[in-house]
Amino acid sequence: MKAREAMQIKLEQSNQELEQFAYIASHDLKQPLASIYSWSQLLQVRYGNCLDEKGSSYLNAIQDSVRQMTQLIEDLLTYSRVDRVENTAVDVDCNLIVHQVCNRLSSAIAQQSAKLTIDSLPTIQGNPLQISQIFQNLIENALKYCREEVPPQIRISAVQNDNHWVFSCHDNGIGIEADYFEQIFYAFKRLHSQSQYSGTGIGLAVCKKIVRRYGGEIWLTSTFGEGSTFYFSFPMQSSPKDNA
Repeated sequence: MKAREAMQIKLEQSNQELEQFAYIASHDLKQPLASIYSWSQLLQVRYGNCLDEKGSSYLNAIQDSVRQMTQLIEDLLTYSRVDRVENTAVDVDCNLIVHQVCNRLSSAIAQQSAKLTIDSLPTIQGNPLQISQIFQNLIENALKYCREEVPPQIRISAVQNDNHWVFSCHDNGIGIEADYFEQIFYAFKRLHSQSQYSGTGIGLAVCKKIVRRYGGEIWLTSTFGEGSTFYFSFPMQSSPKDNA
């Protein structure tokens, strides 16, 4: 038992050190990337007329790569910050949170003629920003991974299961093959190319990390080509685990 406890403590320390390294490294990487982008813009302004079509495409490729790398770093910072948020839990009205998320995504919702149905949701204990991150990532994914020429239909609901609330986000999108049900929750795991769907593949990993921090779980059911339902459980009385 003592050996197991010692190993657990060592593992937790290692995870803390890794998160600290990721936070510092990603933060420090942003400055040189910003410089590269600024210099490339300066080249484009001053010498753009001197470049042929191929030269212009090279410069655009540099800028696209910098933007993608910058987004990767931002997402890495988001992931590393999950356990750095203050360990206090307050009452969070999920109805209010989801409506706020929908307001932020109103442009994408209108553009895709998406229909959102929001059932009555409970008040839970947690960090409002992190709860909002969960719902926003799930709704954004439902909007992103929709079927061509099929307006997204998304339903957010919750049911009580013993001492947990189980939330669900159902969509009628492209669906996911069962072989990938576990993999999609890994950080930076993507099932599609950047040209097909933008993003870095960090959203669901962030959701999983937040949910587990409060003692819950996240999972999905899906039919490829028809849609998916993502579920996450949340204890009725919860407080975040102290990983700091």
